Amino acid sequence: MLETYEAERAPVGHGVRRLTDRAFTVGTSSHPALRLARTRLAPFMAPLLLRATAARARLFRTVSELGIHYRRGPASGTGPHRPRQGPRAGDRLPDTPPGLQRRVAGPGCHLLLTGPDRAWPEDLPLGGRRDLVSVHRLGGQSPWPGITHALVRPDGYVGYLARGTDLTGLRAHLDHWLPAP
Repeated sequence: MLETYEAERAPVGHGVRRLTDRAFTVGTSSHPALRLARTRLAPFMAPLLLRATAARARLFRTVSELGIHYRRGPASGTGPHRPRQGPRAGDRLPDTPPGLQRRVAGPGCHLLLTGPDRAWPEDLPLGGRRDLVSVHRLGGQSPWPGITHALVRPDGYVGYLARGTDLTGLRAHLDHWLPAP
C-alpha cells in the first residue's frame, strides 16, 4: 500500500498547498483590490454564502478532507459488475449503516459481504489470507443494494468493489496488493 502514496496522496498534498498559498496571498496582500475584497466584500458575502446549504457542505467536505477519493488510484479496483448505487472503489467508506466504520476500524483489510447470508459460502476462498482479511457479513444493512462484496483498505477507503458472489476479481486484487503469506 505504501507504493500508492505518490499516486494517491501527493496530488492531495499539492491541492492543500495551493489552497493554503492562495488563502495566504489573499489574506496578506497589500494590493488595493484584494484589500477591498478582504475588508469590505468578504464580511458581507461570507454569511450569505454560508447560509447556502450546498456551499456549506462543500466547504465542510473540503476542510475536513472527506471529499477526497482515490477512484483512479492504483489500489482501487472494480469487478466486472459495479453496483450502480453507493460508494465506489476509491471512495471513503461511509458510516452507513451507523457503526460500520467502527466495525472496520481494526488493523488490516476488511471484506464486507452484503445480501442474504445464504448467498455466501461459510468458508470463503481467500487464498490463505484469513489472518490478513477480516470478514463482515452485513446482510441488507450496507451502503450498497443487493449482493455485493467490498474490500476496505486499512485507511478506510474501498479498495475493491463488485456485485455478486464471484470472488475471482477480488482474489486477483488481493494477489497483487496483499500477497498470501
